[in-house]
Amino acid sequence: MVIDDEKGMKACKALDLPFAISADIAVALFEKGGIGKEKLLEALEKYGWVEQSIMRERRKKIRGGKQ
Repeated sequence: MVIDDEKGMKACKALDLPFAISADIAVALFEKGGIGKEKLLEALEKYGWVEQSIMRERRKKIRGGKQ
C-alpha cells in the first residue's frame, strides 16, 4: 500500500500491514534508473509533501549516504 497520511501510516503499523510512502516510490524509481539524481532531488525539494525528517532521510539515500 502507498500512503502519505500520518493516521493511515499509524493504522498500517498497528495492523502490521506493509506500506510505503510516495517518496519511497520516487527513490525506488531512481534506484532502478528511471529518473536522474538531480531531477529527483529537485522534484523532492519543490514538491516534497512529507515530514522534513523523512525528506532528509530520502535525500541522504539518493546522494549515496551523504547529507
